[in-house]
Parts: sequence; structure tokens; C-alpha cells
Amino acid sequence: MVEGTSDSDVDNDHVSSEHHNDTAYMQVSRTGVHTLQATSTSISLAGLRGLSRGQASKWTTDKCWDDSCSLLSQQGKLKLLPEVFEKHLFLREYPSARARQGHVLADVLPLLGPKGIIKKVEGACLAGRLPWMSDEQAPVIQQIRANNNFFRRPWFDCVEVQRIAANGREERAYAELRLLFEAEVSYAGLPHAPTPYAFIRWFRLALIRGDPGCVRVVYEAPARGADGVYEVIHLSSIVCRHHVVQNVMAKCTVYVSTFSPVRPV
Repeated sequence: MVEGTSDSDVDNDHVSSEHHNDTAYMQVSRTGVHTLQATSTSISLAGLRGLSRGQASKWTTDKCWDDSCSLLSQQGKLKLLPEVFEKHLFLREYPSARARQGHVLADVLPLLGPKGIIKKVEGACLAGRLPWMSDEQAPVIQQIRANNNFFRRPWFDCVEVQRIAANGREERAYAELRLLFEAEVSYAGLPHAPTPYAFIRWFRLALIRGDPGCVRVVYEAPARGADGVYEVIHLSSIVCRHHVVQNVMAKCTVYVSTFSPVRPV
């Protein structure tokens, strides 16, 4: 038992966690829309950038700042999140090359509001569309996690994402969740509203060599360096969760299972 807690405290925390999970589950079953869990932690974008405490907004509490620094120490690549989040909003606000003319990344900062704070969650529920499902079938409710410290080890689920390829066509791709969060964002001149996002690391397909029901993927790397390709996507871009198996012959390679344990006969 944790020092300073009672049995009732531990039980109440457990019940509260289950309640939040059930709430997200029920919302997805009722609406068919991906939903973040209710429990959240406030994180300062200034803290993720590595700025000083004095450069954070006046809405940043000491706890928010400490949680931000702790999160960054657990997952250093989150220092990329503020910039890639701004790039996501920039491309959403100015989707074409013509629309982007004369604009810079700083033009989207008002869309985030003055607080500069996001709410980190550790899980969400999806209305998943599995590979074998027809359009007429109801979605399967799946839970996804992005937890830096789940019993002292990270738990980052693998998901399938629908995105626009370089040729302008829609494609399915695989990614590893690194953070699930909610941000107050303005769109098309509307008031700021809570919007769900995911910070992900992309996979790319590797050569497939006759593994039925599995796809071999590796972490995608940029043209320069070896940090990997990270991006922020809207939660609705996720199609479903997939199970992954580590390739013992190559640490950077995993197998994504496209089988489903509940496939109908």
C-alpha cells in the first residue's frame, strides 16, 4: 500500500478510474465518435519547449509546471510537440500552397489561445474499423493508451491512421501513440473549444516476406538525423488499434497483426 493512504482511498481511486473509462466507453457506444478519457493532467507547452518558468503563461500553476518538466524528462521527444502541433494547425488553417503564401507559423498561435496549456490523458476509446469489417457493420469499441509510466514501463499502443499521401490520395498508415491530449483550439473564427489530438511516431512499411496476417514495419526516419518522424493528428484520423510484436532480429522492427480475435464466421 502507498504510504499515507488508506484502503478506502485506494478503492476510491480504482472506482474513479473505472468510472472514467466507462464514461468514455459509453460515449463512444452512444455517439460512434472517438473519445478521450476524462482524467487529465495540465501540461505547459512552454515547459515542453524547455523554456524557463518565467516564460510560461500566468495560467501555469506550479503543479502544471512540475508535471510538464517531469513528463519531458520521461519522454524527451515531447520537446518536438509544440512545433509539430503548430505545423498541424498551420496546414489545417491554410491547406493549399496558395493559401499559405504570405503566412508564417506564428500566425496560428492565436488559435491556441493565451494559456499555452494542453490536457494530457493516458487513454481513449475508439469506434474502431477493423480491416475485415464491411461498411455496414457497427464499429468495434477499442481502448488505446499512451502512458509514459505504466508500472515503471512505457505503454504506447500502435494504431492505423488515415492520412493524405504526398500524391494527394488517401492512404492507411501505421503509427505509435506517444501522447494523447486535449487542447482549446479555435477553428474558422469560432470560439476556442476542447479538441482531441494524438502525438505520434510514424512507422513505414518494410519488405513483406510471406507472413500471413502480419505486416512488417520499421520506425520512419527523416532524411537527416535519426530522431524519427513525429506528428500531431486529430483523434478522428485514427482508424483502429493494432497489436504489435517485436522483431527479435531487429530492435527497430515490429510486426503489426492484421488478424482479429473476434472475426465473424
